[in-house]
Amino acid sequence: MAYRDNHYDNSMAYLLCRIDERNCKEEILDINEKCLELFECDSLEELKEYCDDYIYNAVYKDDRNRVNHKKEDVISSKQFVMQHTVFRIVTTQGNIKWVDAYVNLNDTISRGLVYHMFMTDI
Repeated sequence: MAYRDNHYDNSMAYLLCRIDERNCKEEILDINEKCLELFECDSLEELKEYCDDYIYNAVYKDDRNRVNHKKEDVISSKQFVMQHTVFRIVTTQGNIKWVDAYVNLNDTISRGLVYHMFMTDI
């Protein structure tokens, strides 16, 4: 499984997540410093606690249907696919931010699907 390369650390917010296909439980595996800045938090643990280890919980309510539809496209393909969408997030401080996001499936493993999400604050 390929994890992030160092060039992602400074270019945009980055998340690596896994979806367990058996129970649809999602887990945030890795993030970078830009992601901490975007969500206004100090650590991966703080972000995981804030969104209950499911980044979708940080998506602004009015944008959730659209974001979920894009995610379902990635999951159902089970192959490399890039999805682009613009939506709002709610940070740990309660601020609402628009983000330009790309999500792509990284790998299918025995316990689920692994995907990358790249976000830019717009």
